[in-house]
Amino acid sequence: MSPSLSHGLKHEWPRLGLFDISPRWGGLEVFGELKCGESDLTLSACGWDVAKQAFCLQQGVGAGMLLVAAAPQTMWDAGGIGIELFAGGEWDMDDIRTRYSEGFREWEDDGYEPDYVFRRLRTSAIGHTDAFDIAGKPWRSGIARVEAVDAERMRWVPFLS
Repeated sequence: MSPSLSHGLKHEWPRLGLFDISPRWGGLEVFGELKCGESDLTLSACGWDVAKQAFCLQQGVGAGMLLVAAAPQTMWDAGGIGIELFAGGEWDMDDIRTRYSEGFREWEDDGYEPDYVFRRLRTSAIGHTDAFDIAGKPWRSGIARVEAVDAERMRWVPFLS
C-alpha cells in the first residue's frame, strides 16, 4: 500500500514533510496528502500541499499526486480556501500565497520555508463523496489530481523576515 512516504528532496527544500499516503501498483507510485477539518486554516494547508506536490513532480518524484480532504458540507458549498482546489483549475502560486497567507505564515513560523516553488500548477477534480454524517452534521470528501504546468520557478520570499 504505502511502501514509502519519502520524497528524498530535503537537500532541495529543507524540512519538506513526508507524504501522507503513497499507493503503488504496477511499478508506479502515486503520492497523496490528506486533510480533514472544520476550519479554513486546516484546509488552507491544501495550498501548501499543492506547492509541495508540484515541486516533487518537477523533481521526478512520483507518477502522480493526489489531494484528499474531508470537511463539512457547508464548506464545500461555500468553496473557499482549500476547497476551491478540488473544483479544478490552473493556479498561480503567487495568488495562492497571497490568499493563503495566514496558513503560510504559521508554517514558516514552524520552520517550513522553501527556497523556491514552481509558479503554476493545475488541479483536476477526480471525484467526491455524497454527504455523510459526522456528529450530526453532513460532511463530504473529495479527491483532486495535482500537476505542474511548467518548470517556471518562483523565489519564495519569506513572510516572516
